Amino acid sequence: MSITGLLLAGGKSSRFGTPKALASYKNKLLYQYSFEALQVVTNQIVTISVPHLQKTFQKQGRLVVVDRNEVKGKGPLAGIYTGMNTIKSDWYVVIPCDMPLIDGKVLNKIVDARMEKYDAIIPKVFGKVQPLVGVYHCRTAPIIQSFLQKDNLKVMALVNELYVKYLDEHDLQLSENIFQNINYQEDLKRIGKS
Repeated sequence: MSITGLLLAGGKSSRFGTPKALASYKNKLLYQYSFEALQVVTNQIVTISVPHLQKTFQKQGRLVVVDRNEVKGKGPLAGIYTGMNTIKSDWYVVIPCDMPLIDGKVLNKIVDARMEKYDAIIPKVFGKVQPLVGVYHCRTAPIIQSFLQKDNLKVMALVNELYVKYLDEHDLQLSENIFQNINYQEDLKRIGKS
């Protein structure tokens, strides 16, 4: 079964102040952590970004697209939908550009949990669902399209409509929450101390 990685790097970063995908953390740009994690599970990766960052990512030889016109500006669901319409695949591994603590080992465990009967495999660690780090079956594309057409843009609303297998911290063998995303400059400093 084919699998494609979707790297979501198109947010406005309004709380962060600058494009956080390009923020530096331990001598690497944030998005590079996500890209490298995806490389462990697939060699087909699409970066979904915004027009003013597209060339920056393309310079590094990456396949980079911007949201399709009909869903432009509609958040992460638009990015997932755009990625699904860029490369046809059986499964899509989704990861945002702002979770530098996630590595390929964790993504591998999520990918390995795929079963045809599930629409998605999503972590639910330490009581919190992480819908932007997961594996989605291609049959979810029309459901996502329907959500976007209705302007129902909440990722958790989508997840609640799907047949999902949840993986907890025991399944993923985690002792701490590595699903910490970077919203503010202070977040970067905080995880840098851990």
